Amino acid sequence: MLFRSCRCDGTRVDCSHWGLTDIPAAIPTTTTHLILADNQITKISALGLFNRIPNLKTLDMSRNKITEIEQGAFEGAYSINEILLAENQITAVNRAMFKGLNNLKSLSLFGNQISCVTPGAFDELTSLTSLNLISNPFNCNCHMAWFADWLRRKDLTASGPRCSKPEHLRSEERRVGKECRSRWS
Repeated sequence: MLFRSCRCDGTRVDCSHWGLTDIPAAIPTTTTHLILADNQITKISALGLFNRIPNLKTLDMSRNKITEIEQGAFEGAYSINEILLAENQITAVNRAMFKGLNNLKSLSLFGNQISCVTPGAFDELTSLTSLNLISNPFNCNCHMAWFADWLRRKDLTASGPRCSKPEHLRSEERRVGKECRSRWS
């Protein structure tokens, strides 16, 4: 079924625009670039799929309907260095979501519905050099102050994420965490 709906070009597999609701299980083990963009996928399950694609470097799941990434979904995905999850429906980022992505260099979460990032969410991503969080409705309360400090220390984003809530911070387009730092200084 994979080869009827996906296009294969060497080690690049393109399954975009096929209305898929799940990640196909029959991805060739030699795949280095997997494109699953513009489908109807709602969840990245912890089924060990990425462990079976040992050479995978790039995963593009942009413009799906992803709301959930199960704990352990990326276990064994040691070779992935770029993940594009832009324009999905992810609302929060937690510590378990990206476990196993030790060599990830670039992560795009652009244009999701992320309002909260839990402490330590990106701690295991020790190779990360690029993180795109633009166009997310961040709730800038004092629980997010740690995140602003973390972003500044790591210098991963060209333009920091902006506050969406509370309203008085949104109107001033303040960056995540600025309100709490000024209170504590």
